[in-house]
Amino acid sequence: MNADWFACASVAKSLTHPALPMDDRTRQLTYSSDQPIHSKRKDRFNRAVFAQRIADSAASRSDPSSIVIGLYGPWGCGKTSTLNLVEEALDDHSNVVVVRFNPWLYGSEERQLRGFFDTLAAALGRSLPTKAEEIGNLLQDYGGLLLLASFSVAGVGLPNPSDALPRIGDPLAGVKLDELKQQIEEVLEQAGKRVMVLIDDIDRLERAEIQAIFKLVKLSASFASTSYVLSFDDEMVASSLGERYAQAGHEAGRDYLAKIIQVPLHLPPFDAIELRQVVFDGVAGALRQSRIELAEEEVNVCASLHRGPRAASRDGPPCQAVHQLRDVRAAAA
Repeated sequence: MNADWFACASVAKSLTHPALPMDDRTRQLTYSSDQPIHSKRKDRFNRAVFAQRIADSAASRSDPSSIVIGLYGPWGCGKTSTLNLVEEALDDHSNVVVVRFNPWLYGSEERQLRGFFDTLAAALGRSLPTKAEEIGNLLQDYGGLLLLASFSVAGVGLPNPSDALPRIGDPLAGVKLDELKQQIEEVLEQAGKRVMVLIDDIDRLERAEIQAIFKLVKLSASFASTSYVLSFDDEMVASSLGERYAQAGHEAGRDYLAKIIQVPLHLPPFDAIELRQVVFDGVAGALRQSRIELAEEEVNVCASLHRGPRAASRDGPPCQAVHQLRDVRAAAA
């Protein structure tokens, strides 16, 4: 017998309550919301340390040039929680203006562009109230000029992914953009502020929206004193970007990511012991709510089903198994 069996057996052993009628059990059931954490106090996988390093490194850079950090990991590994912990850690840096941008709220590329600069202007206005109107107008003009300069998703990629990314508009538009960019940078420099833009859920967007958000980052990431942390499943996003190239495919998507992401970071693996404990805590809750005492063979089933932290949620295999077992027993009663 392994440690998993003993852990699950100890959970089941304490649950010796008599079974309630099915209607009473149903009314008492509660479910895990499966929501990301927002505080290091709830961090069970030591992600706060990782997040703190990202925040400190980006906030304390002496180099004023922009930087784009990629936070990579598959679905369910805690990217959103880690991004929330980065935001929390940035509270320690008074010189940083945090901009949380959710591309899910905007469908088309045009809406993404307008939404991004509106969000950026609002965040800077709150941090620099005496400059709110000035910087709002500058960003509005900058974003509007990008739209007028034929900001279209068709210009994101080139047939040969090794080519340079395309430039926008005519020379006059480029001169005006440079002027506005310089004025925005001067406002940030005079205020002693750095901007940190956090973007999550990129891998949940439609293919065209994914391509649009990366072009948006490419066009706006040249601002001095501005850093980005982009959270996504790199395998899925690379495949989506690679679909623009009929022959190159996934590798072309990887090449495109490499042009934009300067610091790729993969989430560290979970601690196996803590992961096991989280899953068993979820199973214990499901058993307790359903007033079920497991037989030995049922304990073994639960012990074999943990795969990640979401295994302990309402949709995780162990909890699904418990609720299915409850329904079967109720039907047989």
